[in-house]
Amino acid sequence: MKKLLLIILAAAFCLPGWAKDEGKKLPAHAKVFLAPMGGFENDLKTAIEKKKVPVEIVAERDKADFEITGTSETEKAGKAKKVIMLDWHSNEQASITVSNLKSGEVVFEAISRAAKWFLPIR
Repeated sequence: MKKLLLIILAAAFCLPGWAKDEGKKLPAHAKVFLAPMGGFENDLKTAIEKKKVPVEIVAERDKADFEITGTSETEKAGKAKKVIMLDWHSNEQASITVSNLKSGEVVFEAISRAAKWFLPIR
């Protein structure tokens, strides 16, 4: 499920016209720094590379034009949910923000929520 969220977020970079005006676009081959996000940055980097998003990921923030920050969360099913709803799947959530480091302006934000649920056939 986490991979699906990453693919959705990475694909969002590929969509034309996602910025509100021309000054807020992330140009092709821009230098992007992935901020530490508790391991999520590694998965996001893999997804960006797999989808061939036209950006250059740099290791140092000083060399970047843009910065990607974000979070990912997993909520595991509790006992009550498992017993009453017969649902043991987790809920996943991820969000990213792309900011222009020179102007401080946010050029892109994305939130992805996914809930797996299962209804048994009786």
